[in-house]
Amino acid sequence: MEIRHVRTFLAVAEHRTVLGAAAALDLAPSSVSQQIRVLERVLGVQLYHRSSSGMRLTDAGLVLAAQGPEFLDRWARLGRSVTAAATTAPLRVASTEHMVATQIPGILREFGNRVPGSTVAVDTLSDPTRVVDAVASGSADVGLVLDMHDDAADRWLLPATQRTDVCYADLVPVTTAIAMASGHSLARHKRLTIADLVGEHILSGPRRCATHLGIEDMLPEPMESMPSLVVAFSWAANGLGVVMAPKFAIGRTSAAGQLVAVDLDIAPHTSWIRMVWSPERPVVGDFRDLLYAASVGVNGGDEVTQPGEIAAAS
Repeated sequence: MEIRHVRTFLAVAEHRTVLGAAAALDLAPSSVSQQIRVLERVLGVQLYHRSSSGMRLTDAGLVLAAQGPEFLDRWARLGRSVTAAATTAPLRVASTEHMVATQIPGILREFGNRVPGSTVAVDTLSDPTRVVDAVASGSADVGLVLDMHDDAADRWLLPATQRTDVCYADLVPVTTAIAMASGHSLARHKRLTIADLVGEHILSGPRRCATHLGIEDMLPEPMESMPSLVVAFSWAANGLGVVMAPKFAIGRTSAAGQLVAVDLDIAPHTSWIRMVWSPERPVVGDFRDLLYAASVGVNGGDEVTQPGEIAAAS
């Protein structure tokens, strides 16, 4: 059964006549009729009842008409996947600035160990939505985003990760912490709760950051968004507030030597690093190695790296 025969069959089913299908396909009517006969012979069934008033689908024809479009779509996706697997262009990873600074190096190291000499390009994007868009559009092979999960409602809160045209793997849970100057009164605590933040000037990164999602409504004081986490950390180091941020981002800042980080209990929410990739990309070759490297090369803030749930994609 040839693809062109199925396309011709579906055109006849749509236009109800050989002449209509021939005009739509820019073929001679005799060619359309011949292709339908060949398809019927290959399948061993009659697909149309033919009469002077037009073509009417048989029961077998109705089945092919219902499932034929999906068959053509799967064939097209297969073609794109095969072409993508043969490309020699460097693999691309996309993420936001603080993830590129803290998580991507570990991924590149793991990938280099598995595939020596291979090149991975890194795109730093302004927010998680752009990261997911880049993966969905094919301009990035893998994306890394920080997402917030409402454990009570069992749902993810980042709008970008509500899309169904990309795949996700939850790699590691991320410790949320409060960063403050070493002389701050909260610095002596081993762990903080939301209630401990009453009266504090709470700083954070840009409002598009996942830290805002879900938690902001729980806070006793409104958060002040800074242009970047770097600015927020600098303010905190100078005693101008405390910063709520992923713990992994605090230890890598230039102000880290002046800051103390104390873990924050954000229940019923949890924060996760999530990997994003397109379901149309075959998990083979260097791309498979890149997914594996991403699943083991990230760290949620407690210096414990856990492999992501990549088996389902393998």
